[in-house]
Parts: sequence; C-alpha cells; structure tokens
Amino acid sequence: MDAIARTATSQRGLITSEQLLAAGASRTTVSRWCEEGRLHRVHRGVYAVGHRHLDPTAGLLAATLAGGTATYLARLHAGRFLGLSYKTRRDGRIEVTAGQAGRNRPGIAFLQFATMREGDLQVVEGVRCTSVSRTLVDLASALSLNQLERAVERAEFREQLDRAEIAEIIARIPRLRGVRNLRKALGAEALRAVGAETELERLALRLILDAGLPRPELQRKLYIDSPPREIRPDFFWPNTGVILEADGPHHRRPNQRRRDGERDARLRAHGYTVLRASDEELKHAPLKLLQTLARLL
Repeated sequence: MDAIARTATSQRGLITSEQLLAAGASRTTVSRWCEEGRLHRVHRGVYAVGHRHLDPTAGLLAATLAGGTATYLARLHAGRFLGLSYKTRRDGRIEVTAGQAGRNRPGIAFLQFATMREGDLQVVEGVRCTSVSRTLVDLASALSLNQLERAVERAEFREQLDRAEIAEIIARIPRLRGVRNLRKALGAEALRAVGAETELERLALRLILDAGLPRPELQRKLYIDSPPREIRPDFFWPNTGVILEADGPHHRRPNQRRRDGERDARLRAHGYTVLRASDEELKHAPLKLLQTLARLL
C-alpha cells in the first residue's frame, strides 16, 4: 500500500493499472477496490485513489496516463496548460500525442505526429506535454491569426519564445497547416500587442498599423488632477497627445457613458485630444476614424 500511496501522491491522486500491478496488487484486488470505492475509474486503466474529484491539471494528467508513457499533452490542450491559448475542442476531448495508443477514447483525442522528436517534449509540474516551440507550431493549424499572435506574444512576454527552434521544427514538417499565419505572427509585421487587453483593442491596433499610422503606446500610465489620478488609455501617441479609446458594447450603458464623458473632459482639460471608437465603428466603418487620426498625427 505504501508504494501505491507514493505513486498516487506523485501523480495528483492518480494511478494506472500497470502501476497497481507493479506495486503487488492483483487484477482481482483492483476490481474489488473499485467495487469498494477505493479506486474510481477515470479512463480505461487510470484510476483516482480514494476520491472522484480531479482538479483541472489532474484531468489533463489522467489523459496522458491513459495513453501510456509515450503520451504527451498536445496542440490545444498543451497550449492551454502552458498558458499560451485558451481555446479547446468543441467535443470536449483532451488532445494528446498518440503514444502507445492510437484510437480515440471517451474524453481523449489521440493525435498522430510523425515528426515528433525528443526535444519537442517536456515535463511541467509532473505533466508530460509538448514544448513551447512545438506547441506554437502545432497551434498554427488550430488557431486564427489573431489567436496565434496572442499565443506568440504570451510566450515572448514570458521569455519562452525561441524563433530558431520554431524554424527548425517548421523545416521538418511537410505541408504544415497554418505556416503562413505562424510566420506572420513571428515576423516583422507581427502585431506585438501583448498590452492589448481585449480583442477589440487588437482589431483597432491592426487597423491603425495597416493604415500606415504611427504605432501608439498601449495602456500607458498617465497621471492627471491633484491629487494625481492614474489613467491608462487604450492607445496613446505621446508626441501629439492623442488618445484613442476602443469602446466595447458596455460603454453604451448610461452610467458608463457618463463616467467616460467625465474622464475625457478631465483629459482634455490637461491638453490631451481624446477620440472614442465604438465596436461597430471599428468592425464595419473605420475609415472616418482613421482619416481623423491621420490628420491629428
């Protein structure tokens, strides 16, 4: 029992059939423990010891244990585990490398990666998953350009972005889906908008840069009034004092409109030029806004 307890403790309360047998438990004993509620089946051959509740990381670990020792979190769920992206599959299944298994099971999608190498794999917090570089390459086939740019930015912000390593992985994968988006996200034309807090702000920045306008500062701290009051505009051009706010739907609420008006009045009193763009304007009719910005800048 001590060996079983040690193994389960090291695996967030999980254990496999092979590990139980290696610890001296017979198949009959395993079946009896399941009937008695000592073991709770999570996947075929994977059990939670003495409990049914799994935290999110344990749920991911269970999926890799179900596939054998050569199975790693991959693509969408590697991206989620590593904090690069938050997109998941519509069917709810956890994506892993095929490892010793090949067929999908309830809750698990086994993906084939013919070009996977040892350097593409790692263990983080006891969970086997693809490396940051390999995960970004694999995400290229599953994310939009906007989502992929954010994933790249998150890796860069954490100093985990290795462009040379990514290029090496791309070079050995024939007919890689999403490679153009990945190269765009990594190249000189990348949005570089880690400071953008919303998708609307990212859209606004893309429009500004595509129009050839100067790159603004994002979420720059400004201090006005006395005592000093901190304000962080969405976009700020310090050379001209121009501020642009990208307003989502909640800015149409009466109380929010009143607060926005009071804030803008204080900024203008301190010499700033304040523009506001609604989500509808940015998505469907940005030309007038861009013309105004061009004149002011």
